[in-house]
Amino acid sequence: MTQSRADWDPGSGLGLTATEAAAARAAAAKRQDPLIIDPYAEPLVSAVGVEFFTRLAAGELDESGFALPGMVDWVATRSRFFDDFLTASQHAGTTQVVIIGAGLDSRAYRLPWSPGATLYELDLAEVLSFKTRTMTNLGVHPRVDHRVVGVDLRDDWVTVLRHNGFDDTVPTAWSAEGLMPYLPATARLRLLDGVAALSPAGSRFAADTVVDVNKLRERIAGSPGTNVRSVEHRLDTSTAAAVSGREMVADHFQAHRWAATSFTAAAVFATYGVPTPTVDVITAIEFVTAIRST
Repeated sequence: MTQSRADWDPGSGLGLTATEAAAARAAAAKRQDPLIIDPYAEPLVSAVGVEFFTRLAAGELDESGFALPGMVDWVATRSRFFDDFLTASQHAGTTQVVIIGAGLDSRAYRLPWSPGATLYELDLAEVLSFKTRTMTNLGVHPRVDHRVVGVDLRDDWVTVLRHNGFDDTVPTAWSAEGLMPYLPATARLRLLDGVAALSPAGSRFAADTVVDVNKLRERIAGSPGTNVRSVEHRLDTSTAAAVSGREMVADHFQAHRWAATSFTAAAVFATYGVPTPTVDVITAIEFVTAIRST
C-alpha cells in the first residue's frame, strides 16, 4: 500500500534535498581518511541527472557549490552520527528499524545488519522506487530484510507502516535524519505521536533539528546552484514551522515517558574530530536521542 505526490522527482523541489545530501556524502567519501564511506552516493546522484549535483558528487566542482559553507563536513558528521546510532541499536539487540524520510540514503545496502533484522524505509513512493530501481540496475542488493513504504508523512503513515508488516510489540530504532525542518509543525507533532504510540519499552529514537527554519531558507536561497532549486518547496516556511524543533522533540518524548537527551552540533563535531563550521544555521542545529524505558 503506497501513497505518493505526483509532483515529486529527484531533480526538483524536495527531491533536490535528497540529491544534494547524497552529493555531499559522495564528496565526503572522496576525502583522505573519510568520516563516512558511501560507495552508492555518487551513482545515485548521477542517476538523478542534474549536472550541477553530478559534478559536485564527482569532485569536479569546489565544495563551495553546496547550499551552505561547510555542508560536506556537516553531512558527513550527521551521517556518521546516525550510522553509529543505528549500529549501537543493533548491538543492543534492536532488530526492527525504521528510517523516516529515507531519501537517497543507502544504509540498507552498506551498513552491517544483525541476522533477522528488518529495516523499513518511509518516504514518498517515487523517491523509494527511484532508489530501488537504481540500486537494482547497479546490481546491488540490500543486506537486510528491506521494506520500502511509500507514504506522505503528512498523511496516515502509521496505518501504512502497519500494513507493511511493522510489529508494534517489538522494540524499534527510529531514525529521522534531516527531516524535521521539512515538515509543518502539525505534521512533526503527529510524527512524534505516531512514533511514541508504536514503540514499546526498549525503543530508541534519533533526530536532528533546525531551530530557525527561515534562516536556513535564506541561506539556501542565496547559495550557488539556486537556479536548479525550488526553495519554497524544500522547506515549510510558515511561522509555526520555525518553532524550536529541539524543544518540540525532546519535550514531546519526555511527556511520553522517554528519556531524551540533546546534543549541540558543536559537541557532535567535536566527537568526530571535525572542526565546527562557522555558519550560524549549522551551529544552531541540535541532535536529540531518546530511549523508552517503560
